[in-house]
Amino acid sequence: MYVLDASAFIHEYHTDNRMASIPLVREELEGEQAYRFDALEGSGMHMHIPDGEPVERIERAARETGDLAELSRTDLRLLAASVALDGRLVADDHAMQNVADRVDSDEAVTHHDWLE
Repeated sequence: MYVLDASAFIHEYHTDNRMASIPLVREELEGEQAYRFDALEGSGMHMHIPDGEPVERIERAARETGDLAELSRTDLRLLAASVALDGRLVADDHAMQNVADRVDSDEAVTHHDWLE
């Protein structure tokens, strides 16, 4: 499962794999990107609200990497969703990548090859 950050909607990322996101991502989007989020949600994109251990694990990893101050609440929750869903994070944020690298890479992998 691919867990989509706002950048995936902004850059029109596409995959045939199952997708997920969090409601906080929708709040970051406007115009066509927001419409795309809504359309994907309506067509079956999984919505996840992480809490508990995955969020604590991500916050701990962000403190360890020194990236906690750089990450928004949305970023932290999206990373936690990636861990909780055993998904692949689709994002272009370097601080998120640092934290994803700190946790088990099988659970959270920042994927930004699609930007190149």
